[in-house]
Amino acid sequence: MKRKTSKSIESPASVYHAPQEVVDDEHLSPKEKMKALRNWEDEETSLLRAADENMAPQGGPASTAPDPADMLKKIQKAERVLEQKKP
Repeated sequence: MKRKTSKSIESPASVYHAPQEVVDDEHLSPKEKMKALRNWEDEETSLLRAADENMAPQGGPASTAPDPADMLKKIQKAERVLEQKKP
């Protein structure tokens, strides 16, 4: 399992491969998990906005990063799962 760090909350995309990994991380509290997912959602929304404004990163071969729209759907699904786990 991942170690609890501020990076896993503030920049979850740099620590986790998928939003479900945040939900499954036993080292984070439910509140921290939701904050991490919301931060990740903000990052992906910014990427989408940049792409819409033709400000996508330039250079290099085609990106291997996940599509921001697909990642947003996964993040929102993980948020719903986390909400359902609330006591």
